[in-house]
Amino acid sequence: MLFISNSIIAQNRAPQNIRRVTVTFQYVVENGKRTETVFPIYQELFDSLGRCHTEIEWSLTDHYPHNFSWNTFNGKQKVLAEFYLNEKLNTIEEFTYNKDSLLAKRVVKNVSPTDTILSLTYSYKYDSNRNPIEIIAMSAKGKKVYISKSTYNSKGKELTRKVKVKDKFTPQDSIISLLSVPIYDSIGRLASEQRTIKKLDKTTTKVTIKYSYDKNNNQIGVLVLNEKGKQVSREVREYQFSRNRLSLINYFNSNDVLVKFITKRYEIYRTNDRKVREIEY
Repeated sequence: MLFISNSIIAQNRAPQNIRRVTVTFQYVVENGKRTETVFPIYQELFDSLGRCHTEIEWSLTDHYPHNFSWNTFNGKQKVLAEFYLNEKLNTIEEFTYNKDSLLAKRVVKNVSPTDTILSLTYSYKYDSNRNPIEIIAMSAKGKKVYISKSTYNSKGKELTRKVKVKDKFTPQDSIISLLSVPIYDSIGRLASEQRTIKKLDKTTTKVTIKYSYDKNNNQIGVLVLNEKGKQVSREVREYQFSRNRLSLINYFNSNDVLVKFITKRYEIYRTNDRKVREIEY
């Protein structure tokens, strides 16, 4: 049965069509071992056209969905996103697209109990392969606050990124410089990459990332090594055999100790009765 909290239902929004739901669960890990205690941490609700109109984030503390977002579409294009923090509207994002159906502009507005204030406007430019090669962030006063420029290879892999900061605003990931040197296997899959990242606080991180795949070319392993070849982290992923969808991820730390374990459940609702669901295995 689909559960949606009263705090979400109470908001002023028309009922949405729900066809599919993806729920992400996190198990409690103690001393490197997965326990049987599990809680939902994230939920995505899709309509019959495959559009994700609702995203719900569950607290790891009290296991209640205090944060959630609503997405509004024009056809298949998302044109509006409303983010609720602690059950109150916090941020609004508006999206417009170019003639190639690529994101051209994203407008971010901060919401307070008394006002809605424009925060940043992002403009995007693309290369002939539809890769975003330039992002310009503008303040509410129309001034450039940072410019991010990237290059890509023929496979769409980002090779370089340079961010020129002109004000106190920075990209959310704080990256101001990125360099990636990828290596591909004999069938064109990304086998490894050397990645160098510099952040606004002037810290520089150099890592080697190795990837492994199953027979269906699903990425099942991600191993991150530091400059000395020592493990930083490791991920192990499994996929549904019948539907080839991600089913679980194991996260290991630098000592190769399990620190996080998540699973995914896929539900389908064939009628409007939200009490009747099917689990897709």
